[in-house]
Amino acid sequence: MTDGGPQPITRPEAIGMAGVLMLALVLRIIHLNADLWYDEILTLLNYVRLPWGELVQTYGSLNNHVLYSWMAKISVGIFGESAWAMRLPAVLFGLGSIVAVWLFMRRVTSLPVAMLTALVLAISYHHVWFSQNARGYTGLLFFISLSSLFILRAQRGEKPWQSWMLWAACVVGAMAIHLTAAFFFAAQAAVLLIDGARKAFIEREQTVWQWLRMPLAASLVVIVALLLFYSPIMADIASTMGEMSAPSDADAAGSEAMKEWENPLRTAIELMASFGALGAVLPIALGFAAIGGWQMTRRAPVAAGAYPAAIVVTLVILVALGFRVWPRYFFIEIGFLVAAALAGAFQVADWVERWRVAGWRLPAPLSKTLGTLVILSACVLMLRPNYNDPKMEISDAIAAAALAEGQGRPVVTVGLAKVPFTDYRKPDWPFIEDAAGMRALLRDEPEACVVSAFPTHFRGTYPDIHAILVARDGKPQRLGGTLPGAEIELWGCEPS
Repeated sequence: MTDGGPQPITRPEAIGMAGVLMLALVLRIIHLNADLWYDEILTLLNYVRLPWGELVQTYGSLNNHVLYSWMAKISVGIFGESAWAMRLPAVLFGLGSIVAVWLFMRRVTSLPVAMLTALVLAISYHHVWFSQNARGYTGLLFFISLSSLFILRAQRGEKPWQSWMLWAACVVGAMAIHLTAAFFFAAQAAVLLIDGARKAFIEREQTVWQWLRMPLAASLVVIVALLLFYSPIMADIASTMGEMSAPSDADAAGSEAMKEWENPLRTAIELMASFGALGAVLPIALGFAAIGGWQMTRRAPVAAGAYPAAIVVTLVILVALGFRVWPRYFFIEIGFLVAAALAGAFQVADWVERWRVAGWRLPAPLSKTLGTLVILSACVLMLRPNYNDPKMEISDAIAAAALAEGQGRPVVTVGLAKVPFTDYRKPDWPFIEDAAGMRALLRDEPEACVVSAFPTHFRGTYPDIHAILVARDGKPQRLGGTLPGAEIELWGCEPS
């Protein structure tokens, strides 16, 4: 373990980190221009393509990662409209987040664990996936990881005013990307208040004012900066939140689908499924993470303790508000969880070394080395799907439907398939809004090819259309990419 103080970065560390970043860059460039998926397409159509004057005054929905949308527009303006240009800011934020996590972790755990954490993130399927996703999640990880570093510095008296102002800048950056970053900072504030109260009223280390004055000043900077940033779209945000709180007919129709998406158990199952065959060992990794997380929290009660608190706060708020519980809401925890799991595994190796069985013991260096090789090998194996398949099989769906088009049969879209196909890639494919429209189509064109997407949402939100298609075709042809639940279904599209 480090002593918690600032340690100069050694030349071997710098060289090692440079190598990690080069590897990370290569892995994120490969397949970067694959098909955009639904959320990325919404970002392009609803925000990036807007003129600047309109974009800076548009919020639209929670799907808008505001600062990221602006950065994607700059990238597209420079390099032209393409998938890789849309994703370039995510790649840069992803690389930056590896550095930010490393800088933070080398202060709260051992230097080998910190470096190994950076390497695991560099080759992690999930980190690569989000670094190739034209959304703001790697930006959130970047700013939140740096905020943890700066709040740690402030807590340890290292240029406290500067550290608090840098913390404020990170909060503004994260909140400018997405308002749900407030969940993490609410947890961070709660842990800070508890720790400050302990120091002021139990240990008598400082007065309440000594404890509060710099965090309050930094928080004031955050409030002013965010008011200035969001002022052009404040009315649009209020309107969007009002629409979300008022249930619509579509919400009522899709209530069963929404209930499934709001279920935390579904989130856990989807998360385990994203690890493939390795999902079975995820509980063991979480056990290691509990051990390592406890160690880090003891060393940095506020900076490290905010992470487990944020998981609880985020889950409680999402469930209480009836929001969809997506695993991606917890992506900001990836650096902490990886480091905690590695630190916990190394601690277990040290404990095992003390045991003797028939006069034999397992040396900790050997078990740590073997464990590291197993972890890195697993990460490499998990990477393969990211390069074998796109996030959504949009191009393959177009190719499959082209067979029906070649026979003179019409191709139409229903449900959420409208966005990637009718609105983006295939504007000549009409969109069918309701069951009456579907019956009219099949009356005139009984062999029409119908394209749907997101099966759970389609089945729950458009049950009448779904029933019509099941009655005609039985089961659809399903094309699945790397995003669970975002499969594309082709109904009656096989050559006749």
